[in-house]
Amino acid sequence: MDNTLTIQLFAWGCAVTVALEAYKANKRAAIVLWGCVGAFAAFGFIFPWLGGAYPKLTKFATELVSEPASWFSLMVGCFFVARPYWVRTALTSAQPQVEGGYDDEPLKTVVGGLAERMLALVKDVEKLDAKVTKFSLETVQLSALPAKLEDVRVDGALATRGLEKLAQQQKEDRERAQLSLKAVGDRERLTLLKEQIREVAVDLSQRLEAGEHYDMNAWNSWLSCHAVWNSRLQEWLETARWFAKGVKETTLTVNDSDYGGEWHVTDSQFHGSEAVRQFKKFHIIHRQWETVIPAVEAGMALVAFGGMTDLEVRGGERPR
Repeated sequence: MDNTLTIQLFAWGCAVTVALEAYKANKRAAIVLWGCVGAFAAFGFIFPWLGGAYPKLTKFATELVSEPASWFSLMVGCFFVARPYWVRTALTSAQPQVEGGYDDEPLKTVVGGLAERMLALVKDVEKLDAKVTKFSLETVQLSALPAKLEDVRVDGALATRGLEKLAQQQKEDRERAQLSLKAVGDRERLTLLKEQIREVAVDLSQRLEAGEHYDMNAWNSWLSCHAVWNSRLQEWLETARWFAKGVKETTLTVNDSDYGGEWHVTDSQFHGSEAVRQFKKFHIIHRQWETVIPAVEAGMALVAFGGMTDLEVRGGERPR
């Protein structure tokens, strides 16, 4: 939209306002004011050329004349500059003469009333502008409400997942603490069983390896002692299987080839072949049991003091 004419009129209006003030000013001030009148008038005449040459000047002038406050200020300026002339002319016939002149009191009263009304009008305009600004802000806030609600929903979902993760972590920490305490107790129990198993194993093999021959009564006594050893071993294996992989399989699996090789006993020391095979099986199992002890004790230490679970030390396998 072309605002050239509006800008020219505004400049000429300013020139007229300053000219009225220059007319009643003293000599020195009048020179300055008449110079401003010429500048405003010249600007109005040459603005079409200046506006084309300086776009920024055109933009600034357009914004200036587009503001109601600018025109209002010009009107107020004209009013106060011209008031001695038109007010005095309008009231000449009504004013009483005082000592060859006029009484200014009615004029002051009228001017004061007009000034109060204009001040009230300015305040009303300011209030209206504040309400418009507030309404615009509220409209912007309402338009942004769906995005804010979405942000709240996303934040709530993240917080829920965070709380679930924290609860799961606390649950795992409690389980690890419980497993640690249990592993400490299991460690003491397995240490005691290990000593008992080794003591009974010495009784089962020492006399035979020394060359003693067993009759039926001696063999029955050996079987009773073997039952104690086997009971302690089974109890040890049931607990140890949680702290290493394949504990029971490694300990109890006996192949036929394992019975071969050299032995410190002879078949003649026993009352039958079945007794010989049973003694050798005991010896093989005991030897294999000794090989799994280090792995069990290492896993048990990790659970008891390293913060790991029994499932982690077994590599994810369930005990069998």
